[in-house]
Amino acid sequence: MSASMMLPIGLILLVAGFIQGLTGFGFGMVAMSLMPLLVDVKFASILIALLSTVNNFLVLWSVRRSVNLRNVLFIFLGGAMGIPIGVYLLKTLDAALIKRILGTVLVVFSGYSLARRGEPKFRIGEIWAVPMGICSGVLNGIINMGGPPVIIYTYHKGWDKRVVKATMVFYFCVLSTYKIGLFVVARMISREILKLSLILIPIMFLGTGLGFPIFERINREGMRRITFTLLLVLGVILILRA
Repeated sequence: MSASMMLPIGLILLVAGFIQGLTGFGFGMVAMSLMPLLVDVKFASILIALLSTVNNFLVLWSVRRSVNLRNVLFIFLGGAMGIPIGVYLLKTLDAALIKRILGTVLVVFSGYSLARRGEPKFRIGEIWAVPMGICSGVLNGIINMGGPPVIIYTYHKGWDKRVVKATMVFYFCVLSTYKIGLFVVARMISREILKLSLILIPIMFLGTGLGFPIFERINREGMRRITFTLLLVLGVILILRA
């Protein structure tokens, strides 16, 4: 990869890390919405999967006291079923189609996030944990965007904000580790991707570290709306340019 590409990629990961450190989610969504504009979408998916796994464990450490294994068990069971499907689709689908799927997920989820205001009017039952996990696993395996189904599920449980963040991040840690194992078995991780990951990890950690101290102080509603407006625009761009 040329040196000229490293600066924009580093900036993308800095912003994606900041969003993850602030909210507990969003690294994959932000990174995968921008990286395919610079590099091959399959290359980007594998690279971001590796970086996201490392970053998830860093964020998990910051909310480790709020982790409840029971909250994540059934979501993970669904995710474990969905990820192999997503990894298979990543290997077989055309790159343009993957971009369209990515753009569609961004538009639908960002539109949903921007439309809702305040606390949700209903609570979602545990019966939805496995189906939401399956959807998350498929999206995670193919485009590193397993967040939307899990975010919707946890947001509608009525949990404390720290429990929501801890549940999401713990789920992402376990599922992304499992996904990397599938990548290894499928021989999809190249030396170039590994070397690039090691170079980019410090930049990603810097962004995440900047998000931690702002977690309690920033107006998260304003930040959330700015983030999802950007993702909505990027989703439309990806669909049009696929």
